[in-house]
Amino acid sequence: MNRLMIAVLLGTSLAAVGCSKEEPPAKAEVSAADVRQQAKEAAGTAAQYVEQEKDEFVRTSQEQLDRLKDQLALLNSQAQATSGEARANLNAKVARLEAQWKKAEAKLAELKAAGAERWREAKASFTEEMQELRQSFEDNEKQRKQG
Repeated sequence: MNRLMIAVLLGTSLAAVGCSKEEPPAKAEVSAADVRQQAKEAAGTAAQYVEQEKDEFVRTSQEQLDRLKDQLALLNSQAQATSGEARANLNAKVARLEAQWKKAEAKLAELKAAGAERWREAKASFTEEMQELRQSFEDNEKQRKQG
């Protein structure tokens, strides 16, 4: 009898669980204020990301400019160690490279000062200037090796 009673209770319990329908959870109401708050948080996160990206780019760009400045100083010392026409040619190259370097440095200063909304434009301008400066250094090195 005990077994029959246990079987009936177990069957009734399973039937009750199997037949019960769970209502899906009600969808939470979303207000315009909720949307504005989430948009504000997303905009803040995006601004942080842009600022981090900018900081990293500025840091690596400054390192590149510093290395080129070192190369410029080396070229200048080589010019001082020569004489005559070779010295005049090297001094002219140093002056041209130094002017380009100063332009790139000014573009980097613009990039540093640019706000989040304008920094990509400043980045493109600086990148173009750096490419020209690197190319000038490479051309100078090729000429030096050839002649």
